[in-house]
Amino acid sequence: MPKCFVSILAVSFALIFSKQGLHAEETKPLFYQETTSSDLNQAKIISSFITQLRRSNLDPWTLKKLNQFKSSEALPSLKTIYTLSKELASSKTGQEYFQLCGQSGSISTWSPQNNVESIVFKEFQSLCKVRFLENLISGKKFKSLTLEEKMFFETNSRFFLLKDRRHLLKRYLKLVERDSEIHNFISRVVTDAYIKFDIMAEKELVSLLDIGNDLTGHIQNSGLRGLSGNILFESEFRSLIAKALSADLNSDKLKEYVDQAISFQQQNKSFIRQQVAWLNFIMLSRELSHLKQWEIASNVINHANRISKGSTQIDEALFQALFLRVLKADSTELFSFIDQKKLLKRYDTLSSKLQFWIAYSLEAHGKKDISSRLYERLLNNNPLSFYSIVAQREYQLLNNKKFVTKPFIKPNLAANNLSPTIKSSLKRLKLWIKVNDRFLAENEIENLKNISISDALDTETKIALSNHDFKRFTMLNITELLNHEKAYLTSFKVLYNALEDGSLPVSTATIEYLFPKPYLEQIKSINSTIDPLIVLSLIRQESAFNPEARSHVGARGLMQLMPATARELKRGVRNHQLVDPQLNLKLGIKYFSRLLKKYEGNLIYTLAAYNAGEGNLKRWRSSKLTYDDPLVIIESIPFKETRKYVKLIYRNVYFYKYLANDVDFFKLPMEHSFNARSIATASSVLENVETLESIKR
Repeated sequence: MPKCFVSILAVSFALIFSKQGLHAEETKPLFYQETTSSDLNQAKIISSFITQLRRSNLDPWTLKKLNQFKSSEALPSLKTIYTLSKELASSKTGQEYFQLCGQSGSISTWSPQNNVESIVFKEFQSLCKVRFLENLISGKKFKSLTLEEKMFFETNSRFFLLKDRRHLLKRYLKLVERDSEIHNFISRVVTDAYIKFDIMAEKELVSLLDIGNDLTGHIQNSGLRGLSGNILFESEFRSLIAKALSADLNSDKLKEYVDQAISFQQQNKSFIRQQVAWLNFIMLSRELSHLKQWEIASNVINHANRISKGSTQIDEALFQALFLRVLKADSTELFSFIDQKKLLKRYDTLSSKLQFWIAYSLEAHGKKDISSRLYERLLNNNPLSFYSIVAQREYQLLNNKKFVTKPFIKPNLAANNLSPTIKSSLKRLKLWIKVNDRFLAENEIENLKNISISDALDTETKIALSNHDFKRFTMLNITELLNHEKAYLTSFKVLYNALEDGSLPVSTATIEYLFPKPYLEQIKSINSTIDPLIVLSLIRQESAFNPEARSHVGARGLMQLMPATARELKRGVRNHQLVDPQLNLKLGIKYFSRLLKKYEGNLIYTLAAYNAGEGNLKRWRSSKLTYDDPLVIIESIPFKETRKYVKLIYRNVYFYKYLANDVDFFKLPMEHSFNARSIATASSVLENVETLESIKR
C-alpha cells in the first residue's frame, strides 16, 4: 500500500475535502436516476423470478408473472428468457432436455445481451444440471446411459458433489443397481472428481459407491465427512480440555489433564478436526495465561503453534505466545522471544494485530525508537484496521508529527454527460435496492465497476482521465448513491472490497462514505449528555443504520434491542414497535446511558455489557479483565465476538472524530480515549494531564 496512506490516519486536523466529497443532504448524487411505480413492479417480477430460479424452481405462477412483464429501457424484454424457461419447465424426455441443455442446445448457445440475461444464463446452467439428474430419476434410467448423458455427467461431476446438490446424486445412486454399468461409471467419475478437486468425501455418498484403491487413498489423506467416530473422539478431547480448565490450580492434576489433552490429540489427529483441536488449545492457553500458569500455558501455545495451518492460525498462535509475555511483564523474556522468532525481520508479513503488539510491547519496555518505526510500517499496511488507528495514536504521541494528503478530485461531470448504457445500469441498481434484492444489486455493481469510459459517457463528452482513475470515480459515485438510498450495508461492502483490491485509495472521501451520519440530529435531541458520535458508532456496528434489522437471537432495530430489555425500559412495548427509529433510539440510548453510568464511563465495559450481557462482564471483571491497560483488557475479553465488537466501535468513534475534526480527542492519552466521560470533557482532561506532567517535571 502506498506510503501516502499513512497521512490519512495520522491526524492532520486540517481536513481536506473536494467540494464533491461533502454533498448537502438535499443534493441528489450524480448517479441518481428517477424510477416509477411501474419500474418497481417490473423489478419485483424479475427479482422474484431469479430468486425462484436460484432455488431450482420454475413454478407456473412465476412463469405467468414473467409472461406479463413489460419491458423498458432499464429492464429489457424477457421474451427469450420466458421462452427458454417454459421449455425447460416442460422438458421431460432426454431428447427435449438435450435440445435445451446439451452442448449445442438452445441454452448453451444463447448469448446474453445485458446484465439481467447474464445472471439468468448462469442460473439456467445450474438448473440444467439439476434437471439432468431429476430426469434420470423420473425416466428410470437405472441400467444404462447414452454417450451424451455420460459426457454431461462427467463434465459436471464437481457440481453434483456440491453441498446443496449431492442429495440428488445420492437419491439417484440409491435407485441404481449395484455392479451395473451405470454404477461402475458413476463410482469412477465421482472418485476422479474427489481427487481432482480435492473434495472431502462424504460417508453416506461413499457407502453408495464402489470403493477402489484410489478412493481409499483419498479418504486416508483427506478424511471422511460425516464419520460418527469423529464425534466420539472430539467429545473426549473436549472433556479433557474442560477437566484442565476446572482443575485445582495448586494440584498436579492441572498439568496432568493438559498433557493428556495434548497426547490424546496427537494420537487421534486423524479423527479430531484440526480446526477443533487448534481452537481449543488457543482457548486453553488464554485461560491459563490469565491464571498466571505461565509454564503450562506456554507448553499449550507451543503445541498450538506446531499444529497451526495457514498464516491466520500461525499468526494467532504467535500472538498468544507474545501476549503471554506481555501479561508476564518480563522484558528479558519478551525481547528474547521476539529475537528467537525473528519477528522484526518478518514484521511486514505478519497480521496487523501481531504487528501492533510487537511495537506496543517494545514501546512499553523503553524501545521507543524501534516501536515508532514499526508503527509507521503498520500504518502503511492496513490503514483502516483497529490496530492501525491505535498505532497511529501511539505514533503521534511519540513523534508529534502531522501529515497532509491530497484528496481524490472528482472530474467535473454532470448527469447529462452519462450515456444511456450506464443510466440504465444505475436505474436497475436503484430498483434492486428498492426491492431489497442484494444479490442483484451486487451483480449490477460488479457490472458498473468494469464499465469503460467510452460506454459510460455520451459520445460528445471528452475527459482526460485514465481507466484506473475513472474506476475510482465510478466506485465513489456508486457508494454515494448507495448511501443516498440508505443501502449502507451494501455500500460498506462495496467500499471495503474496492479498498482491498486497490480500486479505491484510503482518502477523506472514502472515509466519509464509510462513516455516514444518519440519525445524528435525532440522537442529539434525545440525550445531550452522551457524545452523539459514540452512539452513532454503536448503531453503525449494530444495524448498519437499518431500522428493520433483526439478529438471529431476536434483537431489533437501529440499536438492536432485545424485546425483554425494551420492556424493562418501557412497559407495554411490542416487538414490532422496535423498528420505529425514534422509539428504538430513545430506549437504546436510555439503556446505553444506564450502562455508562454503571461503569463510570468506561467504554470497554459498557460495550462488552451491551454485547455480551452484564452477567458475563461481571464474571470476566473478577477473573480476567483485571489489568490497567485498556488494550490488554480488550484482548483479554473471552468472547471473540465481543472483542471484535469493542474494537470495531472504537474504530468507528475514531473515524467519526476524525471527520468532525475533534482535535482534543486525538490528544487524549490512550486510557482516556476509552472513557466516554473523558471524551465528552476532553479539553478539561487534557488540562489536568498537562498539569500533572508539569508537576512531575
